[in-house]
Amino acid sequence: MKNLIRICILIIVAAVYSCDDPYKDETFAVYNMQPISSYLSTRPDDFSEWIKVMKYADMYNAVNQATAKLTLFAPTNQAMEAFYQEKKVSSVEELGKVYVRQLVQYHLVNDTITLEEFSKGGELEDKTLSNDILEVTFNADDASEGGFNSMYMNGEAHVKELAIHTSNGFVYVLDDVMRPMVESVYQKFFENNKNNILAEALKRTGWHDTLNIIADTITMPDGTKQEVRRNYTILGVPDDVFQREGISSCDDLVKKLGAGEDYENKNNALNRYAAYHILNGRYKVDNLKKFDVDTVATCKIWGTACENAAIKISKEADGNYYLNYDGGSEMKAVFRESDCDYQTKNGYIQQLEGLLPVCKDLKPFILYWDLADYPEVANYIGSNGADGQIFQQEIDAKTEPSTELKDAKLSCYEYKVGSQGMPESNFGNLAYRTLRSNSNYDNQDKTRRFLHGDLLTVSLGYKGWVEMKSPVMIPGKYKVTLRYFYANSMKNFRSYGSGSNGGQIDVEFTEMEKAGSVSRLLYSSLPDDKDANGNYLVTMGLFDTVLYDVVEIPDMKEYTMRITLNDPAASISKDFRIQVDYILFEPIN
Repeated sequence: MKNLIRICILIIVAAVYSCDDPYKDETFAVYNMQPISSYLSTRPDDFSEWIKVMKYADMYNAVNQATAKLTLFAPTNQAMEAFYQEKKVSSVEELGKVYVRQLVQYHLVNDTITLEEFSKGGELEDKTLSNDILEVTFNADDASEGGFNSMYMNGEAHVKELAIHTSNGFVYVLDDVMRPMVESVYQKFFENNKNNILAEALKRTGWHDTLNIIADTITMPDGTKQEVRRNYTILGVPDDVFQREGISSCDDLVKKLGAGEDYENKNNALNRYAAYHILNGRYKVDNLKKFDVDTVATCKIWGTACENAAIKISKEADGNYYLNYDGGSEMKAVFRESDCDYQTKNGYIQQLEGLLPVCKDLKPFILYWDLADYPEVANYIGSNGADGQIFQQEIDAKTEPSTELKDAKLSCYEYKVGSQGMPESNFGNLAYRTLRSNSNYDNQDKTRRFLHGDLLTVSLGYKGWVEMKSPVMIPGKYKVTLRYFYANSMKNFRSYGSGSNGGQIDVEFTEMEKAGSVSRLLYSSLPDDKDANGNYLVTMGLFDTVLYDVVEIPDMKEYTMRITLNDPAASISKDFRIQVDYILFEPIN
């Protein structure tokens, strides 16, 4: 009966993509009682070479474990032959054991990926054993042959057969071999022969050393070592763009910028220009075009490796996306769409049309500062997040994953525990929490949902505080509002009882003396209307409190904000916490 159900599901899914299934009965093996390696051995005409590869990498038995839950992307013999020819070798041994092991790990995911999950397309939720991200893409040129027939891995390996179910997972058959991500973002940038001028600038300024770092190793509180990936995005200016502006070499660029010779000095003009083309994080073009609240915002500011300098990406009236549009016509640039999203071991390369000089003249606009949106947090969650947790993605589950960040040594958060100590919070002391997509957190106001599906939980004891850096701010006057979350488990803190003073916090921007510190009662300030049974009418949901009616941002730079817990209950109750979503900056003309 179970096999019949599986067959029906596959037929239905196939019908969605194509009325005339191009594979008919040969595409899907509904269930095979053998583990993956044993199954492949039953098809030597297709997989004898890949079996040699797995055995040479000492991975054959690992893939054959009966208790494992795996997904293998298995290249055919023809695919391996073509790969050997490309690598100019005649056998797997000539590739070397280190490379071959990485090759196998790159084709293996330590979880089961069903056809339903796979056919959604986009980046797979689970990383490979080599800790890389795989992406399912669709080739429009193949669409006429059926939806399934147009599916590719990373845009380079055609998927020939889908979701062959074995006793310990799934096999997807590839017509091509996926090339392991072994090159850093700089290596790929240097070798592509499109960006020789900017690549040389990155080398002269020393930024290439930073861009070549794949991961850092941190020591956890229990003494264990954890690897945390670094990720970068290079906004590449192709040589032909420079040449149109009369710049044929890095020396020409130095001359145009008036950069002098001390290139590794962070204030040097060449150094600032090179750093301005580096984003700290792994971003595809679609990510860069996504604004925090699409119904309100039409632009977003992105911090760069260049100190006190930012890039504005906006969607303008003509429907195009521009970089630094209001910095003057000579400043703006656009994405070279046909030459973007080059994935590397530690990031992406995006090519631009336009020089993209360092912009110093941007006009104020609405800014959403997500207090958990830091590349370091994203990298940490990717490597050490709780089960089922994905950075900035709500989860369809009964429970909400929460990952403690307090002792993770992330530079984006500085904190101090209050002198009276802190209880071991039921919700984390400084934690990244993913929200449930199937919960009505917005039952107070149906237009409100969490920004990016997450929040930051803070519970550091009475007088404990946390500091964090804002995005690069654009000079001007703003109204500043904090959005925070209230849950029914916190109702004891809505009144002056249980040792609480109503959830008082103090907020201060330490580099803006004129703004001063402000105090807000997050919980006792909520409406206290009750029903006949004494229950609060205002319940779980998102709420706003205005921090500053008017604050003036004097300089284009990052600013440090400190939040101090000034409620004694923070050192008494395991349920006390503040749960912050974002801070909104609205320009005042």
